[in-house]
Amino acid sequence: MQSTFGTLYVGDFTMQDRNWQVNLQSEMNFRSRPEDLSKVFVRSEHGQMLPLTSLFSLERDVGPDVIK
Repeated sequence: MQSTFGTLYVGDFTMQDRNWQVNLQSEMNFRSRPEDLSKVFVRSEHGQMLPLTSLFSLERDVGPDVIK
């Protein structure tokens, strides 16, 4: 989930005497809407690929951004 809808640090490599950080991230237009979760699949314990949305449902709700 983190690499699909966020950014995941993968590692570092060196090229031309410089160190580069490798991060894995999906394109913004594939991860910007809640409906994009229907395009993500996970493997079941029986080896079948299941859409992630078959495991949960989403519901929009209003609430505070931060709770102290």
